[in-house]
Amino acid sequence: MHEVLVPRLNPNDETAILVEWYSEPGASIGSGDAIALLETSKASVDLEAEAEGLLHIVVEAGAEPRIGEVIAYLFSDEAERDSFLKQKTESRASDTSSLTITKKARELIQAHGITEEQLLGLGKRVIKTGDVTRLVKGGPAAAGPAAAGPPAVSAGPGPAPADKGGPTVALSRHQVAVGRTVAASHREIPRAFVAVRVVCDALLEGLARASASAGVEIGLVEYVVRACARLRKRHQLFFGSLLDERTFLPAATTNVGITLDVGKGLFVPVVHDVESLSLADVARVLADYKFKAFRDSFAESELEGGSISVSLNTDADVVVSVPVIMPGQIAMVSLTAVIEEPWIADGALTTRKVTNIGVAYDHRVVNGADAVAFCKALKATIEKPREIEDA
Repeated sequence: MHEVLVPRLNPNDETAILVEWYSEPGASIGSGDAIALLETSKASVDLEAEAEGLLHIVVEAGAEPRIGEVIAYLFSDEAERDSFLKQKTESRASDTSSLTITKKARELIQAHGITEEQLLGLGKRVIKTGDVTRLVKGGPAAAGPAAAGPPAVSAGPGPAPADKGGPTVALSRHQVAVGRTVAASHREIPRAFVAVRVVCDALLEGLARASASAGVEIGLVEYVVRACARLRKRHQLFFGSLLDERTFLPAATTNVGITLDVGKGLFVPVVHDVESLSLADVARVLADYKFKAFRDSFAESELEGGSISVSLNTDADVVVSVPVIMPGQIAMVSLTAVIEEPWIADGALTTRKVTNIGVAYDHRVVNGADAVAFCKALKATIEKPREIEDA
């Protein structure tokens, strides 16, 4: 017998949605076969069998099992399956971890603070939205050990008590994961920040020519991603991770995360091995990522492995933005919109295009002088581009 467990697919999620099973119960499964589709807050992933055998499903599609939870078994034959189920019958009746909870029901549970005791009081093994709604409202389904006294949760959708400030809104699964990441960053990383003013007329003119030549739009964002890679060897403390308070592990290559929010939630996909890419290559990768952000269709591999990240804040009214450092990284570069400002050149009033570039850095690894040097190096690369090469 082999247990099929929900694997840890990323550090932010404690659960995954079991979208569908690819095989029917009792089907013969081979080692390495894709048997189910799991969805995390970041991506959808095929779950592959680590052994062969007859599939016995214990968690149905639509549920949201915890990381490490058993969702199926693979048995060598029917006799082994029957023997196991006979022994399992009594223990399952008292096993609180065998609760199966649908996605929407779990969202309600998290939004209203429903306890495990209240769920167990329902006397059900499969918890659905209606069950949780009755608990929220304190109705008959709340009877049991956890239902004694007034309900401990607020009302569901609709008018809420005056002291609650109005109806509640359940955050999306993706936003909850973003919140965990941000909270971990603020809790674990002592952050500092510095920013510089950057003139970018010459660079933008060169990028316009490179775009026409390469047949793909290459902008300041793509250039900054590429420029970060060129700074890694001279400023290695910004690229890597802190193993413990005394040990820093430099990155072997530059994998640059980039923040994308197209109305479907915040994603930070990673452009891998940027040193091996041309500017046009980077532009094509980012164009593909923007499309995937619209469709919420990233693969886990596209959201992992960053050694530094770039935060985009391209609203013209944003002057400067202090980004959150991704857990496991040391720094995040911030880039604001390009704007025109008045400028006097040769005694005449004209305009120039400028932006603000900053870096938030882990003060355990990087000090202020290093951060200023990093920003000035990035500024110099933009203000005096020797050439727009490898476009």
